[in-house]
Amino acid sequence: MRYLLAGVIALGIALIIWLNFLSPAKIQSGAQDAVTEPAEIAQPENNPFRSAQNQSNSPESVPSDAEQVSQPVASTVSLSDAQQQQRQALEESLATLANCKETDTCPRDDEDPRAASYELAMQLKQQIDAYRKLHQQADYFDEQSARVAQTYLQYPDGHVQSAALALMRAQPANVDSATVLIDALSSGYDGKLMTEAMLELQRYPGLESEIQTLFAEQLREGAFNVSRAIAENIRPYLNQDNLAFYKKLADQLPAKSAKARYLKSAILEAEYQLSGG
Repeated sequence: MRYLLAGVIALGIALIIWLNFLSPAKIQSGAQDAVTEPAEIAQPENNPFRSAQNQSNSPESVPSDAEQVSQPVASTVSLSDAQQQQRQALEESLATLANCKETDTCPRDDEDPRAASYELAMQLKQQIDAYRKLHQQADYFDEQSARVAQTYLQYPDGHVQSAALALMRAQPANVDSATVLIDALSSGYDGKLMTEAMLELQRYPGLESEIQTLFAEQLREGAFNVSRAIAENIRPYLNQDNLAFYKKLADQLPAKSAKARYLKSAILEAEYQLSGG
């Protein structure tokens, strides 16, 4: 009996030892399986088994507004059929408005004829702006779009000319258009238009002689706001070869006039920069 009791006690001790040493390892192994299992079933971000629609709708793949705006428009070799029809319709509308006196279809205001002229100019401007945006969206300009700009650069209204100039500036440099612009500016009286045109004319160094003649004539005899606009914005046109010409011209202008002060200031700045200062 004593031996039987000793055997039971020994068996119990062995059982306790087995539970204390073997069970923690089992528990630890089970815990590791529980931790690693999610990693095994997690889908990677670029998982090819995800549908294209789901991937495109993920936050990482949706471009921001800035990214969408900055995407360049692919250059096209021609307008689509729909765009050609839009262009033709706009050109016909412009021609109808420009010739409205011949067809007696101009806007009317018996109490204020100037208001009627203004309304006509605004309608022309609106159509030219639409024409420019159509070509900008298509990233396409050609000789026909250049001719439209040239036509309305000569229209006797500053608002219309400004819209035509914006159309010209949106296109590749065109010497014929620049020549038409210079001719229109030679008899103009719109200082704002001159300021805008001086930005555009910087693209035509080959017409420096014609541009210099335009500036000189307008500085001497042009309208106050036009001559002042030239003097205020002439600095980019001054160089070592023409400084003497403009210095002589400045001395010919009324000494206390704004145009003389602005021109002389630009000349001094140019001399300083050209001397390496």
